[in-house]
Amino acid sequence: MKQYFLSTLFCGLLLLFSCGRNLTGPTSSGPALGIVSEIRLEHSPSKIFFIDAQHGWALTDSSGIYRTSDGGGRWEFHPFDVRTRFLDMSFVNPTTGWACGFDNTVLHTTDGGRTWQRQTIASAVDSTFQHIDFIGEQTGWLFGARGDVYGTTDGGESWRLLCRMQRPGLTFVRMWGSRGVAAQHSGLVLQTPDGGRSWSALKMPTERAGQAFFIDPDHGWLIQSDAPFS
Repeated sequence: MKQYFLSTLFCGLLLLFSCGRNLTGPTSSGPALGIVSEIRLEHSPSKIFFIDAQHGWALTDSSGIYRTSDGGGRWEFHPFDVRTRFLDMSFVNPTTGWACGFDNTVLHTTDGGRTWQRQTIASAVDSTFQHIDFIGEQTGWLFGARGDVYGTTDGGESWRLLCRMQRPGLTFVRMWGSRGVAAQHSGLVLQTPDGGRSWSALKMPTERAGQAFFIDPDHGWLIQSDAPFS
């Protein structure tokens, strides 16, 4: 299923855009953007994730999660029972998803985010999980803040340590089965050919790369301070 992911801080005001009123200025050559809705939220979201045009979630860093099933027209807030700082989430359909964060925390939902159950990673050395990515209801990956990579093939009921990448500060992670991409804040981009068991660095055209985004293992973009390139 095609997935869309954006990461930003909204400071309590959620703006949803689609084609419409031009917000990009007179020099833009791309599609115009328009505001679908402006929603004042009680808890500031840190990440937003949509699996299609209707179903999406906005994750707060510590309070809970907002859920929409009408493309962002209305949002329902569902608090977390666990009190910690949350860093990432992954959904594979309108009902099934995961969230992760500090204090060895991984949560799983099967009702679209209304209720959550905690999952345990017995072998975890790092207590902070920075990224989580699932490609189906059974297969997923979890990345620790220090670079440890864990995998599951039973929906998170059990996790196994795949490798110690030793690359802290990952800003982007995406898996496509056996192949995957991870990017570090320093600009380093790594790829795995074997489901996360081993990683190698890509040759970079510059040492000043920043944020990265990949749509598949072979096509992605990096942003540096003075120019984008792909």
